[in-house]
Amino acid sequence: MIFIDGECPICLTTKLHLNTSDLLECPKCNLMIALCGPTATVMQERGNGKFRFEDQPIHSLGIALAPSKDGSTWRQGNLFRDLNGLKNYIEKCIPVVKRKNENIDEYHLWFEFIKYFSVCIRKCSDEQLCQAWSNSTNRTKFYTEHLLPQVANDMNLEISKEKFKVDFVMGKEDPSEHVIPKIYIESENVFNSAGQEIEKLCSLNSPLRILITVDEWPNDPTKKFSKLREWQSIVKAHKKQNKQNFSGTIGILIGAFESDILKFHALAFWPDGDLRDPEHVIFKKEL
Repeated sequence: MIFIDGECPICLTTKLHLNTSDLLECPKCNLMIALCGPTATVMQERGNGKFRFEDQPIHSLGIALAPSKDGSTWRQGNLFRDLNGLKNYIEKCIPVVKRKNENIDEYHLWFEFIKYFSVCIRKCSDEQLCQAWSNSTNRTKFYTEHLLPQVANDMNLEISKEKFKVDFVMGKEDPSEHVIPKIYIESENVFNSAGQEIEKLCSLNSPLRILITVDEWPNDPTKKFSKLREWQSIVKAHKKQNKQNFSGTIGILIGAFESDILKFHALAFWPDGDLRDPEHVIFKKEL
């Protein structure tokens, strides 16, 4: 039998989220699962990557998986006995549907970035993290001198600071020795005014643009969601005006330090402003 504890059975490390169709969906591969008591039905179509800010990853334990009956949420036949059986079902019954105007490389670049961000920050000592979060100046210095250079190195990218008046630029050198930007990063320590950085990032052209900011209301998510919707509207407005000329993933990392616990949350938008990667914790440590 295959049992899951809230993670995608294919991607393994990615948590399933409730999507706008009220089905569980993997943000990475878009596999959809309908939860039915102690078992779950693997749907015969993939999701479209649409999520809500309020929905969190599922944390249920020991859910068994079964095939879908005629594409419905009803289970058909026996449970999947092994991963090969599940993979064969997916290959046969669930086509990979590419979203219109989607560049999948942009989205994979986002997952690669947050993976290395999480890996690099886990290597930092408690002393380094406490010093970084003692004030906004030290936090910016931590990003500038330690964390982001290491992330760029692990991704085999060159990093520049304050290039084009952008805080950080990660790029790839081409045969002509020009370093072409792949990732633009803005760091803003005041969450409430970070909309200016979102506007700047939307005005740039690269596969991935990222805002790193700080949660000012860790105990009141409604205020955070309100601000995220405001930023989402900025992305939507840029897409509406610039149409096919506006592309790339807009990612957001939100740090929060509360009750001696440091967390980083991550989420990302499609170019049209839809929530592509719903908010999830990529780093958590008690200091």
